Amino acid sequence: MKEYKLFNKKDIIVYLLLLVFIAVLFASFLLPKVINTPKDCLGFKVTINGKTIIKYEFGKSDYYLADEWKDDITTYEKDGNRYFKVSFGETYNLIMANQKNRSVKMVESTCSHSQDCKFLPAIKNTGSIYCQPHDLKITPISPSMPTVG
Repeated sequence: MKEYKLFNKKDIIVYLLLLVFIAVLFASFLLPKVINTPKDCLGFKVTINGKTIIKYEFGKSDYYLADEWKDDITTYEKDGNRYFKVSFGETYNLIMANQKNRSVKMVESTCSHSQDCKFLPAIKNTGSIYCQPHDLKITPISPSMPTVG
């Protein structure tokens, strides 16, 4: 009678190749998510009709305000947060930059009766806040994202 080994060389090679294949598949799904995870938010910019009117970076005392909007934007600091009030005649949007967790949020809005944009969550690295009646958009500035405007 002939003796059989539990595994012969060909079986071990097939199992090793299968194991390597599974590891490559796993890595191809997991690594892009780990590598492309945005870093801390550097700041944010506010645009109206595609033109940047405010650009703010966390940890810096100065910020950019577009010349044609300087009379319509008031800014102040309260409880360690920076606030920007963008006025449109009798309506306005109040934006809060949270220094501690490096996020931005629309905290007040008088643009419509529903005030949808103030109920959106604060944004950090990705996403945006959009006020449709004013065509005002807030987007984060992340290290992995180029800034335009």
